[in-house]
Amino acid sequence: MKKYLLDSNYILRYLLNDISSQADIVGQYIQKAKKGEVAISAPFIVFLECVFILTKLYKFSRVQVVESLIKFISIPFIEIEQRNFLLTTLLFYRDATISYIDTILYLEARGSDREILTFDKKLLKLGKKT
Repeated sequence: MKKYLLDSNYILRYLLNDISSQADIVGQYIQKAKKGEVAISAPFIVFLECVFILTKLYKFSRVQVVESLIKFISIPFIEIEQRNFLLTTLLFYRDATISYIDTILYLEARGSDREILTFDKKLLKLGKKT
């Protein structure tokens, strides 16, 4: 079976459907994965880029970003690296006042019983609440 690793632009084309020819290609691969003809996986790091692009370039709100990405992450026949942690970070980010990278850092520290060394006042304040 052929195996594929997704880049963020495939995820974005699928979610945005802004370039229909490319969205169709992504859809074809997803259908092949659904049938078990190919294996598709998405590394955690591509979702960081997706969050950045959706917020900065497309001006999506946090809620829109999270809803869109959860839609993709919920596709059961695509292997998502650290799926549960990714979902946790996205849901936290949706309601947070810190960046997505800081959200990941905060939740990673909290989950591993470590303190964050930072000069970021928002992140320091959040860390003191837990």
